[in-house]
Amino acid sequence: MVREHLHLYFKHPQSLAHFIYLNIDEIENPSSKALMMQFNCILAISTRLYSSNRDAYLRFEERAKQLSRDLFDDFTLNTAISFQLFSYCSIWDNIDSFRYYQSIT
Repeated sequence: MVREHLHLYFKHPQSLAHFIYLNIDEIENPSSKALMMQFNCILAISTRLYSSNRDAYLRFEERAKQLSRDLFDDFTLNTAISFQLFSYCSIWDNIDSFRYYQSIT
């Protein structure tokens, strides 16, 4: 399921992967907290779009939120991408959260 949902995200015409370079292999095998956050954000978005399993996307979203706390003071490109992806996770539930994470990006 995980691999399928990663690929579904990358194929979606409005995914961030169409606007900036995201390496699916790095995200699928994350070697840093920022890449782990990207992995969880992408899976949260994809499972929300393509699955009826609410628990799955909530679990990925919660993992991303936990990682966001660790990365708050990390000013790297991968972390900025992570927060951009996390803002997209937030938009469904709370426009203020979306704006907050957009401003961090």
